[in-house]
Amino acid sequence: MGTLTWAKLSNSDQKILDDPSYSKHFSSGDSILVNKYPWLNKTDNSEKWKDTCQQHWNLKTEKKFKKFIEQCPNDSEARIYLNNSEAADMAAKSSGNVLVKVGVSVPISRDNGQGVYDSLEILRGASFAQQEINKEGGIQIGDIRLFIQINIVDDGNRDSSIYDIIQAERIEARKAAKFLATKEDITGIIGHFSSDATEAASEIYRNYGLILISPTSTAVRATGNLWGFLPFKFK
Repeated sequence: MGTLTWAKLSNSDQKILDDPSYSKHFSSGDSILVNKYPWLNKTDNSEKWKDTCQQHWNLKTEKKFKKFIEQCPNDSEARIYLNNSEAADMAAKSSGNVLVKVGVSVPISRDNGQGVYDSLEILRGASFAQQEINKEGGIQIGDIRLFIQINIVDDGNRDSSIYDIIQAERIEARKAAKFLATKEDITGIIGHFSSDATEAASEIYRNYGLILISPTSTAVRATGNLWGFLPFKFK
């Protein structure tokens, strides 16, 4: 698979793959990606959590995720990191327990904070599914139990020198996809937020044989093409 994949990537793509700087946009709990107070809208009583979350934000930055979630239950990034820690503990209890790592690509840094709202919605769904699976004892396959760890990547950073916003979004999505695809322990991807980003990243995932689940990409493409996803795309 490695030889075939490299043959399909351009020289410029290979240079991006060799760029380690994208790791600053990636976390499974060792760093904080949502570093702003995202509870700014007035819907769903989110305003009542705003002051509480701000007052206890140091618990998140200090990675005391369990205590922070007790004060700020709407922060799905922190909940995922707490779930990850618990999943690792459960996987370590037995040689038959295996930690399965899934990447989630979301546009946290997009549009001066607007991307935070969209990202937290996707992360909320992922965190609930992760928690439900792990709390029920993982996924049983023969004598093996699989526990889910979620790895978040922020694909919302855009090169301001690129005037075309969509083109900048597509480039960033490919960067995120390449970073995730070259991490040997990532087994599948949830994302990306927009159809353009998902389409741009799809070739990378296809080349590496990674399964992609897109919860928010809604654009319809010709059924004969399917963005080149087949056979690894689910919508």
